Amino acid sequence: MGGDEPPDPEQLLPGLVAEFRPTDEGPGDVPTVLRRVDRDLVHDWGGGVPDPRLSSHSFSATWDGWVLIRNPGPHRFQLSTGGRARLLIDGRPVVTAGEGTDPSGTVELRPGLAKIRLESAHERGNARILLDWEGPDFATEHVPAHLLFHEASLRPPVDRFEQGRRLADRLGCASCHEVLGMPGHRAFGPTLDSSTDLRADWIRGWLVDPPAARPGTPMPGFGLDRAQAADLAAFLGSVSGPEARPDLEGQMALNVADPGRGRLLFRSAGCLACHTRGDADETRHVRTAPDLGGLGLKRSREAVSSYLGGSGRNDPGRHRPSLGLTPDAAAHLAAYLTEGEVPAPDAGSTLSNPGDPDRGRALAESIGCTSCHEIPGLRPPIGIGALSHTSDPAAGCLADEPPPRTPRFGLNNEERERLRAFVAEIPDRPVPIPASTLAEDHLRRRNCLGCHSRDGSGGEALGSRLALLLGEDRELNALKGTLTPPDLSSVGGKLRPEYLDLALTGEAPVARPWLSMRMPRYAFEPGEADAIASYFRNHDRVEGARPADHEPPSLGGEVGLTLLGREGFGCVSCHVVGGRIPPGGEAETLGPDLGLAHRRMTRPYYDRWLGDPQRIIPGTPMPQFLTPAPGIHGTVDEQLGAIWEALGDDRLAERTSMATRQFLVPPEDRDLVVRDMIVPDDTPSTHYPRGLVVGLRNGSSLLFDADRLAWIRWWDGGFLSRTKRGRLWEWHPEGRRLWVSTRSNPPVVFEDGAGAIVPPREDRGRFGSFAELRFEPDGVRLVYELEAPGDVPVEVSERLRPRPDGWERSVEVVGTPDDLLPVVLVGDGPLAKGTRPGLVRVEGATVRVEDVLGGGMIVRSVGGDGSDAALLVRGSRVEEGQWAVRIRVEITPDP
Repeated sequence: MGGDEPPDPEQLLPGLVAEFRPTDEGPGDVPTVLRRVDRDLVHDWGGGVPDPRLSSHSFSATWDGWVLIRNPGPHRFQLSTGGRARLLIDGRPVVTAGEGTDPSGTVELRPGLAKIRLESAHERGNARILLDWEGPDFATEHVPAHLLFHEASLRPPVDRFEQGRRLADRLGCASCHEVLGMPGHRAFGPTLDSSTDLRADWIRGWLVDPPAARPGTPMPGFGLDRAQAADLAAFLGSVSGPEARPDLEGQMALNVADPGRGRLLFRSAGCLACHTRGDADETRHVRTAPDLGGLGLKRSREAVSSYLGGSGRNDPGRHRPSLGLTPDAAAHLAAYLTEGEVPAPDAGSTLSNPGDPDRGRALAESIGCTSCHEIPGLRPPIGIGALSHTSDPAAGCLADEPPPRTPRFGLNNEERERLRAFVAEIPDRPVPIPASTLAEDHLRRRNCLGCHSRDGSGGEALGSRLALLLGEDRELNALKGTLTPPDLSSVGGKLRPEYLDLALTGEAPVARPWLSMRMPRYAFEPGEADAIASYFRNHDRVEGARPADHEPPSLGGEVGLTLLGREGFGCVSCHVVGGRIPPGGEAETLGPDLGLAHRRMTRPYYDRWLGDPQRIIPGTPMPQFLTPAPGIHGTVDEQLGAIWEALGDDRLAERTSMATRQFLVPPEDRDLVVRDMIVPDDTPSTHYPRGLVVGLRNGSSLLFDADRLAWIRWWDGGFLSRTKRGRLWEWHPEGRRLWVSTRSNPPVVFEDGAGAIVPPREDRGRFGSFAELRFEPDGVRLVYELEAPGDVPVEVSERLRPRPDGWERSVEVVGTPDDLLPVVLVGDGPLAKGTRPGLVRVEGATVRVEDVLGGGMIVRSVGGDGSDAALLVRGSRVEEGQWAVRIRVEITPDP
């Protein structure tokens, strides 16, 4: 290591420099020293060793670097090991451990970087090392990976052996060769029982040279000519079942499929973590999943839709995960992935040489297709041979010119050298690769960290690709807060074992319903999901936590319910409860469903998380609670314990929705607008997803449906409350009802020369499109566009401003055809039934409507059937093509 003075933080990189040496080498052996960077100090190799090149269960190890101290004061370290270990901080021994676990004494640490060195020695037996600590303001935990660093100048060179080993796993080398106990993957390639879904000319061209057809594919070529490719394609077609086709529902969805919606789904559902579409810059290396450019040349749109689940078959396949797509979603996605790709027929290959299935079968057996693919009627081949320390690293498929019938991977020079280094360094006395390393291989092969972050790394593939698109794709940018999958740091200690198993298989209840990203379901290989779950649990579980001095008295679940609401810590203002998203919540700050907390989360993790969320996931929007909620008795620990009790209430969603009803009142000095899910109890519709409520500073309120374009309700004496009852975003009108629409009629209609009232054109329940909302010094303005008869666009601008006894509504209409007169709808129902137009009695007051400009107030039917008489005001001409209406609403209280 460098000197004792802390280095420049800009010269530090994550992790510690690890060094391993076998301890039983003979006098004539060449010393083996292996160096790498480990992100943390949690390792359990079981009966294996950190690296198969050690060739022995007896080895020594050191880790050197720096640890960042954020909480100055006394710290206590704890070592767990299957051998012997010693920890040094700033050069001073802190704790020495033999077999088992030994706690340290107390060490006073200052804030900033402290030098850390861990020394370990293992003989035969369980090889493990684990370093925990606890400090002034935090309980026992693994030393977090995000607090460990090493100097960039001391970073070890790239380990080509390990890179080659990982690449060999990605290519499925162990499906043909026995090598270091690495598992084979018989389902590495897709099952070839559905090759009839593939276009005939595509599959023949593909079989000639896959790496040339799709650079970056792990599928090798075998030097086949076109005739041999035709034979092999003919054999595969002979053993395939009928072509999968969408069912009736799927076909109907394809008839109206929109490539634009498919593009948004492709970019927002998580597909980008593994796939690209036509990205040539990323095709130079072996990829985790294929680039989907040219997919329409491979499969028809119908076949792609069926493959994605458009027929309702959403079980994952052996070679593909399932995103649980509906037929509509599968159709949109298929339309995008095949858009503009029409195959050019190759009549020569299709008609003149249909291929010989028998020759194709013999060819499939000779080149070992079933090493990676399942093919009906063919058995997996016997192993080609083991790779050992005597193997030639430049022979076979790694030769510059591979022999006939030998796999020819589309490797670049760097990848070939990594694989050759791997073969060249295979030890003569191999030791089993530990289960933890194999589990990390599973995670890598499934590309779990392509989406998710964990301990400060991961998610780069998805994040970088999204970053390039967010600036150019407005629809995607609008979903920005829904595009970040959950962080997997400490997930093995967080989730209960049974829930972790469900989460891995994609069967867990949805805890984050606002996310556009979808957790795929995989058809795991036998034991694969169990290995990943065991790895998470063994790595993340914190043992030997310091017991509390005493069990705090219980405040009870009722107190916890109060603490969940705004009177306490306000948890329900950000967290989903029972599947209901909090009103007005920003996606970036929303939290998982509290209704699942007891089912998902372990109590030890809950205590750690609430103690200091930033220690587990730096940058999380979850706050830390250091002081008790005011006005409620108990310490902060007791209050958090009461919340835990409340989270176990079977009626949590119902009881928190009642406990968290909040009222919003406009301030007296300005108007207020809420655009959200509005849920009245007395209107034509039960809810308005794009409701717009204008709360004037004098206490008068009006509801406008910004989706349909219709005035819905007037009231005063209150504004809005919000609760978690019912639908997702729920705002409820509060106060005295003045008027409610009977049929959600349009705000502006037209009078023709014969005096008939003609409504604007209605399309899918909408009279037009909402354009703008803005505040003005004396009120609020709404701008929208209608379609006048004859499909003539008409722009409407409405200004609402408060008056001492009500409000004034000024409407300007531009672009009305010459043969029509714009007429503004004031209200229907009660307002039109009085003995005088515009006069209606409500409880405790009279509501009067006045036509200020004198255009003329009339009562007519808007719907044409005479059943919905409405109060209308004719427009007054302002200038050519422009009309205006000004309406004054006065509310006179009873004496």
